[in-house]
Amino acid sequence: MTSDAQILARPAATGDGADPRRWLTLIILLLAAFMNLLDVSIVNIAIPSIQRDLNASYADVQWALARLHARLRPGPDHRRQAR
Repeated sequence: MTSDAQILARPAATGDGADPRRWLTLIILLLAAFMNLLDVSIVNIAIPSIQRDLNASYADVQWALARLHARLRPGPDHRRQAR
């Protein structure tokens, strides 16, 4: 079991500081978030065309877009739960 002293202790020095790849990781995450925002924005602008071309009601399009947005969000996939 971990003691309070171990939890509250400062991390051990790793030599030259933080990992230099942290900036690359940050850039990749920011680009991914931007691409997600761009995709959602394009789809939302296209809603009238989607309704017209597919002859769908607003509720149908809203349901499909909610499903799309749910799949694009980060996080665990709750449909695959351990049994």
